Amino acid sequence: MEQFISFANKRETKFQSRFVIGSSIVLALLCSSLNAIEADFTTDYTLNLSGSSLDGDTIKVGTPSSKKSFELDKITEANGVAYMAGASKNNDITDYTLNANINSVVYLQDTVVSLIGAFSENGNVFKNKINVTQTPKTYKRYLDVYGGYTMRANKSANKNIVTILNSNITGGVLGGYSKLGSANLNKVIIKASSVDRDVAGGNSSIGNSNSNEVYIEQGTAVAGDVFGGGQYYNKVFIKSSSINGEVYGGEVDNGDTTKNSVTINSSNIVNNIYGGYSNNGNAFLNTVTVASSNINSIVGGASENGNAINNTVNISHTGGRNKTKLGKYFLVKGKIYGGNSDKGKISGNTLNVKGKDLIAGNIANFENANFYLPKDITTNDIVLQLTNDEDTVLNNVKVIPNEEDGKVVIKNFLPNNKIYIIKKAHIDSELKATDNAEGKLIINGTQELTKNKYISELGASATYDLKLQNDGSNLLLLSAEGTVEPSNPGTVEPSNPGKPIVPNINAKINHALIPNLASTAVVNKSDNDIIKNISNINAIIDNNVSTNTDNLISFAYIEGYKSNIDKNDIDIDGVNVTAGVASRSDNILGGVFLEYAYGDYDGKANSYKSDGDINAYALGALARFDLPYNLFIDSYAKIGRLNNDYTLKGYDNLNVDKDSTFYSLGVFLGHNAYFDSFNLENRIGYAYANVNGYDININGETLKLKDITSQRIKYNGTAYYQTNENTNVYATAKLEYEFDNESELYAPNINKNISSKNDGFSAGGEVGAIYAINPLSNISFGLGAMGGKVDELSANLKFVYEF
Repeated sequence: MEQFISFANKRETKFQSRFVIGSSIVLALLCSSLNAIEADFTTDYTLNLSGSSLDGDTIKVGTPSSKKSFELDKITEANGVAYMAGASKNNDITDYTLNANINSVVYLQDTVVSLIGAFSENGNVFKNKINVTQTPKTYKRYLDVYGGYTMRANKSANKNIVTILNSNITGGVLGGYSKLGSANLNKVIIKASSVDRDVAGGNSSIGNSNSNEVYIEQGTAVAGDVFGGGQYYNKVFIKSSSINGEVYGGEVDNGDTTKNSVTINSSNIVNNIYGGYSNNGNAFLNTVTVASSNINSIVGGASENGNAINNTVNISHTGGRNKTKLGKYFLVKGKIYGGNSDKGKISGNTLNVKGKDLIAGNIANFENANFYLPKDITTNDIVLQLTNDEDTVLNNVKVIPNEEDGKVVIKNFLPNNKIYIIKKAHIDSELKATDNAEGKLIINGTQELTKNKYISELGASATYDLKLQNDGSNLLLLSAEGTVEPSNPGTVEPSNPGKPIVPNINAKINHALIPNLASTAVVNKSDNDIIKNISNINAIIDNNVSTNTDNLISFAYIEGYKSNIDKNDIDIDGVNVTAGVASRSDNILGGVFLEYAYGDYDGKANSYKSDGDINAYALGALARFDLPYNLFIDSYAKIGRLNNDYTLKGYDNLNVDKDSTFYSLGVFLGHNAYFDSFNLENRIGYAYANVNGYDININGETLKLKDITSQRIKYNGTAYYQTNENTNVYATAKLEYEFDNESELYAPNINKNISSKNDGFSAGGEVGAIYAINPLSNISFGLGAMGGKVDELSANLKFVYEF
């Protein structure tokens, strides 16, 4: 059984031996002198302090007693003196405050100055405070600070608070002390200060000291030990500070110590950390948490004669081994123990390791060891390095990497690469790993990956399965064997010649196709608007000709829509705006236009989402050719530029902002049939659109997105009915078939083309009204819907006007 130190050499009661002189003596704390506004303090002769270190010293108490807050700015008393905001021989003392902003301390001899929030010889001291906000940078006398102190009867010192800021404390600090009763729920807060002796939240010679808290932060230096309290629920928090002694969450001589905790962050602890420590009782359910710090050794729970069971040690570091800056490395020079006992049972202790680049001498006495890998773990990283030349014995080991949608994903980890979960190797003076350490890695129980599927992502397209392996000295994460194919340009040769490991296709790759599909959808929608508005433009020009006016007209229309493309569940909210001019020469109508299209979209493929915005601008031309027998040919062509700014959420919310050129054209054959107030127009034709491709880099792999082409056969049948001289209502039936619209990319890491095709039928209709403002201008409004391959709702407003 591993042993940390010889507990027989420990002090009998670690905290009390520093602050309490013998079992019947009061702390040296009360041997001090404090001077504020002198008139506010009077010497007290009623307190019987015989048998304590205060016997014969001056005791000064704030007056009047009805005033509960007192200030102190200097110490002029040379003899041993204790200054107390409140004090009583037999009564409880509650809610007193001593504020010390000390600018000078007189020194004539080696005497102690004690600052005490409240003191009672035979009563309770509750909810008192002492705030030290300034002391001289250097002075020779000992200065101790206490929040609350009760001396003789079985009374309690509870809920007292000590706050020390930007000060130099040459003695010790104690939140609450009771010799015979309890010292519970006290709190000590120290920031940007120094303390030359011990710090404790609560302490009792005979009673309990539970649920006390100590906070040490902002570059504070403590030369002594730090104690949370005694039996249970005590807490110590240390951040960006240095402790020269040892740190205890809970520490007792007799009895159990349980559910205490120590939390250390970016700090230097010269000696050892104990979650809980008992000489003659059990230490169980204590917790030590250490992040990015420099420590001697760590013990979750320790007992000389009792059991050390079910304690937890949590260690973490975000990565890096920069020894020159505290908080940028993690080093435990000695060992990390889950539990330790000279004579009792050690079992059920747990180690949790989070991050990487953690270094320790060794780990011991853990029933369970859990390793939580960071998101940025990669080839040859070391999670935990052990430097001692001795065996490491563990029972149950679990590795829990970062998860994405239920899968464990590690970036850019090739076959034959390795990640060290545990690496036994020495370090140099810069904390870099050097030669291998002696000793075996022995795992007596299970070693497991916590998910059925561990994968490594190589770039955007390839994945490899992973496995856990103990090689006798190191615990490694490696690529598992994959599908064997004799020859494949996308394979990587493994260590076993002749068996290339073929990567799996990353399911995320398909959602990189969504933005291109959304681009063609936006372009196609604007094309639909062009062709269906040629008839309205033509009607106005016909009116111009009949009234012998100039046949040059302007036109504009706007349409908003909401559509869904079912293949990739792409939802688009868009708007199209078009403006242009048109004219007729004999049987030919011609026009030019400018167009703006916007689409806000999101889509999903294999559960991975993509969303973005498309802004498209185009210049185009339209034409109608009138033929005999009321036949006509409508056509258009346009060219433009679109910007697609989107996010691929499956790839760590990768943002892509790409510009592409697009062009489109369409040719349709139509026929008009006239019946008094009723007109029937039918049109069938072909529409083509192309959006240029581009390259995108994802995790070091350049994907080549190819041009995407849409080819559609479209039919529109519209019935117009003239309700009065100025108004026509209409109803349109639509049918289209998309037989292309394939988004495709090439992924070099798997040497494959990946594609998604949105082909198929869609059908729908539109109803609306056209109102003639005068024979030469009109305005119209319509509502439309589609279903099938494309589900769509739309609303449009059109305006045609003669110059």
